[in-house]
This record gives sequence, structure tokens and C-alpha cells, in this order.
Amino acid sequence: MIKRACLGILAGLWVLALSVPMQRLQMVQWNFFHYRIPAYYLVVLIPILVVLSGVFLIGRLRGGVWSWAWWLFPIACLPGIVWGVDSAWGLRQWLSLWSRGLAVGASLAWLLETPESSWKILRWAYGAAIVACLFGLTELALQANPLMDNFVSKTPSEILPADGGPNPLYQRPTDFSGSGRPMGTQGNRIPFTACLVPFLPIALWKAAMPRKMAWVHFFAAAALMSLILLSNARSGWVAVIVGVTAYLLLSTGEARRKAGWVLAGAVFLVALWLSWPSNLARVVSRAHSFTLKNQDVQHRLGSLPTVGAMKGRWLFGVGVGNYPKVYAPYYRGPFKYLSTPDNQYLRWLIETGIAGFGVLMLFLGGLAHACWRRMTSAAFQGDRPFYAAVLAGWISIATTFLFFDGFYWIGPNMTFWGFLGLLTATLRNNDEKLRL
Repeated sequence: MIKRACLGILAGLWVLALSVPMQRLQMVQWNFFHYRIPAYYLVVLIPILVVLSGVFLIGRLRGGVWSWAWWLFPIACLPGIVWGVDSAWGLRQWLSLWSRGLAVGASLAWLLETPESSWKILRWAYGAAIVACLFGLTELALQANPLMDNFVSKTPSEILPADGGPNPLYQRPTDFSGSGRPMGTQGNRIPFTACLVPFLPIALWKAAMPRKMAWVHFFAAAALMSLILLSNARSGWVAVIVGVTAYLLLSTGEARRKAGWVLAGAVFLVALWLSWPSNLARVVSRAHSFTLKNQDVQHRLGSLPTVGAMKGRWLFGVGVGNYPKVYAPYYRGPFKYLSTPDNQYLRWLIETGIAGFGVLMLFLGGLAHACWRRMTSAAFQGDRPFYAAVLAGWISIATTFLFFDGFYWIGPNMTFWGFLGLLTATLRNNDEKLRL
């Protein structure tokens, strides 16, 4: 009963993160020990604390090395926080990273034991992603977003309470990070498409299954591809190519052949949609901007020299969340006001140092490799198509993090760690097959 409740809470949080732009909840603020905090802190934190209490209450203090690594990995950030440029803010950001993503993945890794239980969680997030995709397509068609239009058109100083002095728990943003359409349910097209790309391999897997409702998933795959293509988010384009390629390579035999046919059919539908002149012109124009003359490209390249901010702090970095405090003297791009490198891995290196970056790469790479080895074992072949889709989905969202700071957006952060937590279920010694 407790386990089911915990999994239900995690599924609900994931759906919420995919469906609602959390930054809008900053308009509702409460006083917490004389410090003002936005309401969404507690909307996320309280359910996570309940789940963590449940995890330990039901006695799931067991697991292999990778199950334990979920809890030990965040400790690598602590030295950077202690010796960082702003320890209080670093600690706050570390707790935020943990509660908004890592804790979800870690709890799923410990609670899930079978492929069937993993799918029961994933189907809720998958459904939310499809609804969000349809919302994004509607936004493109109507050129309106009722969730974000009135929000991003104003400055934080116009609609948020003024800062009441130094606050280690919350700092009012300088802007709301809006973008061109579709802003979708995240308020910006790059994190919005990042939330959707990992569900494309899931849609392909479901559409390739011999089920009466397979056609629904076929159109879902076509809708996801269309939205990502028309979003003009080049990070999403790259991620789709990487994710779909990974899924086809990870699949075998009949599953690969069926997925290939489904993909071909979805591409044909998307091509028909692109035959509409305005759609084609939108995509072609954006594709032509993928050059060194483009300011977005220049910004990401100009952010590379900011590794110089690690001087004197090479081992443990400047502290989680402290990039905006140290980057300016080293930045060489066109956007002097933009306090983000738009590359999560570069930012992680600067904020957690060589030690933290190395631990992150060992954790992600080692866990993905362990899951792949388990997935390709002879005893696991019956569930391989499902986990091939999950692993390919995770690879695709990990690719998008090369183009923006994904850990600092709730939806992408939770989805990144959620997919990785689902993958950890492959390491359970359980012979139950996936039944849908």
C-alpha cells in the first residue's frame, strides 16, 4: 500500500512537471522563517519528502551498487558547496536539484522491480507528454499560449514582489526566459521540446506492438516529430536523430523491423505536413541559420572560455548554482546579459569541478552501460524492446542538455532522472515479463 502510494505520488509529480510551467507559480509566495519563497517549492518538496519517508519506512534499504549510487552521487557536489563562492546559495541549489529530479529517479530506482511496474509509471508521463505536444501544436496553429503569453510579456519586477533583502532560499529572476513559439508547457521552446523528445522512442515502441490501439501511438509519434520539427529548436532536431538512431540500434530482429516501418510511416506523414508552404519555409529558414554567424551558436561557443572561472577551484568548482556569479570576465559571446552557458555539462564542470564532473560522467555512463548489458542478456530478451525505447529516450534528452541548462528546469530535470530511474529496474533480478 505504501509502495503504491509512493509510486502514485511520483507519477503525479512527473505529470505536473510536464503539464504546468512551474515558474508561473512564483506569483504566489509565502513567508518561511522570515524568508519569502514561491509556492512551487512546497508543491514539489512536500510530496518528495513523503515519498522518501515511504521509501525508508517500507524498509527498502537494499540494492546493488547502482541503487546505492543514486544516493551517494550527490555527495560529490558538497565540497564545491563548502568551498564555493556562495555556500548558502550553493546548498539551496543542490537541494533544489535533488528534490526536483534526482530524488524522483532515485526513488523509482529503489521502488521499481519489474518492467510492468516501470511501464505503469511511464504511461502517465507518456500521456502527459502527448497532451503537451498537442497543446504545442495548437499554440503554433493559433499563435496563442494561454499559459504563458501574459506572463513572459512582462518583467519579473512588474508581477513579482520586490526582494526584501538577501534571501538564501529564493532570488527573483531577471527575466522569465521566454522564447519564440511554441513555448508550450515549459515557457520556452528548448526545454519544452527537451521534455518531449524522450517519448518519441516510446511512441515508436508502442506503435510497433500488435495491439488494436497501435494506430493511436503511430499518430502520437507523428505528432511528436511534427511539433519538434516545427518548434525550430535545433537541439530537439539533433536529439530526435540521436534518439531514433539509438532506438533502432538497440532494438533487434522483428522489433527493429516493425519500428522501422512505423518510423517510415510517421516520416511520410510529417513530410505531407511540411508540404504546406508556410511550414516548409519555417523549417528551411531555421535550418539555414545553423552557422557560425548565428548569435545562438556564437553564444554557446563564447561560453566555452568560462571554464577559466574555475581558476583556483579546479577540483571542486565554484559551487552548484554559482555560474552567474563568476562567468562574466571570461564570456566571449554576444549576449553579455545571459548568465547561462546553455550547456548543462559545461556548467556542471564549472560548478562542481573536475571531481564533480568526473563523478557525474562515471555515474551516468556506468549506469547506462550496466543497463545495456543487462538488457542485452539472453534472459532479458522478452523485455528488450521496452527498455531499448527507455534507454534511447534517455539518450535523446541527455543530448538536448548540450544546448541548455536542463538541470535548472523542473520538467526536463525530472524527465532526465525519471528515465534513468526506470532504467535501473533492468538491474533487478526478476524474470517477470512485460504484459500490456
